[in-house]
Order: sequence, then structure tokens, then C-alpha cells
Amino acid sequence: MSNSKSSKLWLRIISLILGFALWAYISGSREIKLVTKAFTVPIYFENITDNVILMEDVFYEVNVQLRGAEKSIRKLDTKDLYVSIDLKNKAFGVHSIPLTERMIHRPKGIDVVGITPNTVQFRIERKLRKQLPVKPTIVGNPADGFEIRKVEASPPALELEGPASEFQKRDYLTTEPIDVTGKSASFTAKSFVVLKSDYLKVTKDSSVRVTVIIGEETRTKVFRGIKVTLVNQQKKTWVNPTRINVIATGPLSAVKKLKRRNFHIVVDCTGLSSRKEDYVIPPRIEYRSADKQLLNKVELKTSPEMVNVRVF
Repeated sequence: MSNSKSSKLWLRIISLILGFALWAYISGSREIKLVTKAFTVPIYFENITDNVILMEDVFYEVNVQLRGAEKSIRKLDTKDLYVSIDLKNKAFGVHSIPLTERMIHRPKGIDVVGITPNTVQFRIERKLRKQLPVKPTIVGNPADGFEIRKVEASPPALELEGPASEFQKRDYLTTEPIDVTGKSASFTAKSFVVLKSDYLKVTKDSSVRVTVIIGEETRTKVFRGIKVTLVNQQKKTWVNPTRINVIATGPLSAVKKLKRRNFHIVVDCTGLSSRKEDYVIPPRIEYRSADKQLLNKVELKTSPEMVNVRVF
């Protein structure tokens, strides 16, 4: 009887030992394993009002080292990780913000063990809207004998939005290059303004219609030493100088048709009486040609513009 009880007691002891060993094994196998992993996390700036804009080379991402249970770290979705910086009541100027653990949004049970860089520096500027005139960019040269008379942009100005400092750098906007190489007639082309700034933007459409007015090249030619002729003089009359130049300016084709022999310089002495002082009179240019319309195309003037006339 005692042997039977002794055997049962030993069986119970062995069972307890085995049970404890099994529990210890299972508990050990379920021990939480902590791991550390680096994540690239975006920065979100909150409470940015409509009248401010961030400047400088702002870091919009930082590297964050997170530590937690291996299973939790493995399941982390980067969409749930971000840095939040509150700009409420921040004044205009340069700011240097230290990044702290409380700024890192992440699931519970995850610790922050490192942030690189640990400071974000930026400048806050006032945001403005302003109209700037458009000056089209023209490249190349028209066909021989032709020139650009006028360049017009429609609309003539565009509204821009951006920081005040950017508007201080420019007085007007330029367009993409418009090539006029070999052109002999006016034309209109669509182009876009070139901002050359990461901070400026056009509030509406950035395209403009550019009209380039091309006409025949304007030339100037000097016809030298043309004799001055006095007419309607009543007494002995003297003129100085006796020969003057005629300067003709107009379309190349018209100026090329002008002939020196057809020019006559006339000084009308009607009503001039004798006196000791010289009369100062503008000479009259006459051009004798069958082409009556030729002089309508050119502008003529004398050099000098006045002559001295003495009546004895």
C-alpha cells in the first residue's frame, strides 16, 4: 500500500516538473523581440495661412529610427508615419525648428530613437499677387531687306503669385523664344512665359499670343552737295551755304529708287527786303519724277535745316 502511494507521489512530482518545463519553454518562445528600423518620413507643415509662403531649401523628408516589437515594426505602413510642424502664429523671417519625439506621428508602442536631421530651418515670407508686363523673347533675323517693326503680347501683362523677395528681382516676364528667322511677313504665335523661379506661379493661364509686325527694312541715305537755288529774289541776294545735303529715310525699296539728279533745293525770297542782318530760312525740297507717290513713302530733311540769306 505504501509502495503504491509512493509511486503516485513520484508520478505527480514528475508531472509537475514536466509541466513547469513545458511552460518555461513556451514562455521563452513567446518572449517579445525588439528591433530598430529607419524610415523616411514626410514633414507636414500645419496652419499655413493664405498670405505666407515657405522659402529656402526646406527638408520635406527626414530619416527617423523607430524601435518596437519586431511584428509591429514589420507591419508599419509608411503612410501612417509623418512629422508635424505647426506654423500657427509664426512671424515672417527665418526659423530653426528642433525636431522632437512628440512631433513624430506613429502607432502606439513604437519609440523614436533617432531623427536625422534633427533641425529644420526655413524662412517665412509674405505671399503677394502682382501684375507684371510681358516682353516676348525674339530670336533670329527676318529675311534680307525686312525688319521687325513692333512686337505685341496679348495679354500684355499676367498676374503672378509668390513671395515678396521674388518680385524684387524682376520688373517684367519673358516668353519662350519666338523665331523670326527668314520671315518677311507679320505673324502671330502662341508662347508661354518663363518664370525661372520655384516660388512664383501664374494665377491663371501662362500662355500669351505674340504678334510680330514685320515690314520692309528702313534705310537712310544721304544725297550730298545739292545746289541751293534762290527764287523770287528782287535784289542782289546771297545764300550760305550754297550746297546742302538731303537725308532720305524710308523703306529700302523706295530709298533705292531715289536719284540725286532729281532733287532740287529751293529758297523762296518772296518779300525779302534789304537789311544788314541775314534771314534764316528753311529750304524747300523738290523732287522731280514721274513717280508721284514715291515721296509719300519716304521722309526727307535737309542738313543743315536752315540757310542764311542776305539781301543787299
